[in-house]
Amino acid sequence: MEPARRASQTAAAPEPPEDGELFLTPRVIDRRTFEDYAALLRQSIAEAASESELLARRAEAAAVVLDQLERFMGDNGDAIERAAEILTDLDDRSCRLDALLVELDRRASAADKIGRDAEAAAAD
Repeated sequence: MEPARRASQTAAAPEPPEDGELFLTPRVIDRRTFEDYAALLRQSIAEAASESELLARRAEAAAVVLDQLERFMGDNGDAIERAAEILTDLDDRSCRLDALLVELDRRASAADKIGRDAEAAAAD
């Protein structure tokens, strides 16, 4: 190569960036590697499109279910709230009943003991 041409090519070379990051690319690209990479990209794009369609269908289905639920709650909201109140009341009563049963069992045990003690005293 002529010295003048080399000098012009060297002078035309860009300055490296200030942050020191350079990205070098080869001048020759292996055709097979390029085709494999391009096929992989096409496949990834096709999969993304398919997943996007599936996501859109699922979002539509979710919107329908949400709409149905909102209508159901609107029509039955008062009944559901009342049922929740009744269940809470039943749970409270069940807890009080359990406490009463424990107390009755304690008293029955005490009465049995008193009865046994009385029988033992009478037998003596």
